[in-house]
Amino acid sequence: MKTRRMDYHVHTLFSYDGEQSVDEMCRRMLDLGVEEVCLTEHLDLGHPDEECQGIPAWDIWEREIRYCSQKYPMLKIRRGIEVGDKAECREEIKKYVAAYAWDYILLSLHLVDNVDPYNKDVFFQGKDRKACYARYLETIADTVTHYDDFDSLAHIGYISRYAPWSDEEKPVRYEDYRDAVDCILRSLIERGKCLEINTKGYTEDTFVPDESIIRRYLALGGELFTFGSDGHTTIQDYHLVETAKARVRELGGKYQVAFHGRKPEIYLI
Repeated sequence: MKTRRMDYHVHTLFSYDGEQSVDEMCRRMLDLGVEEVCLTEHLDLGHPDEECQGIPAWDIWEREIRYCSQKYPMLKIRRGIEVGDKAECREEIKKYVAAYAWDYILLSLHLVDNVDPYNKDVFFQGKDRKACYARYLETIADTVTHYDDFDSLAHIGYISRYAPWSDEEKPVRYEDYRDAVDCILRSLIERGKCLEINTKGYTEDTFVPDESIIRRYLALGGELFTFGSDGHTTIQDYHLVETAKARVRELGGKYQVAFHGRKPEIYLI
């Protein structure tokens, strides 16, 4: 079984917050020795912030992918989507996603009680760390329980990027929220879904989820990982991915997964 340099969480100008063209991203990935990349443009139907509601122009996106696939044949470009769940819009989201052919669906959670932690001055106002993180994890548990059409669960610990606490207190650790984390991880394992290691952490040299959650995933029998930089700019592309892979290997992880037409392709980490 081979290893492969892959980035399975990347955004371009087709995402509302992307700052790189598909061509720029491809050139950067090739410079870094990446062999396969999956574009995961945002879909956040029902997001309360209007600037986050933009729907990618998929027809133009598809043309860009085809053009770059011919221009850079040494780089495999997969078609993905990052689906932001919202319970009130879930059926609409499912219908929208089902209408397209994807290589990969990345399920994420950006909203907790209809507020995005990105809006930190609002989200964290008057909240203590334990209750805030507990509600975040409870919402993810609801997401993975009621949304089945996905391949990997994105960035457990997204909330820590914007949390107002010290770097020591920012990580979402397993020991503090055992029941909620177990619910999430068992659901992934039982249904054969992957756990994403997202290298856009709460500092430039951290990744999520926290190592305590990765250890628990492995202890429960979890084996399938995807790795993604969550890159929105060329500077962020593939950042820390090899470091994260090395650490997951040290913890006992063996397999990373790629997808083509929603079918998994297994590689060694």
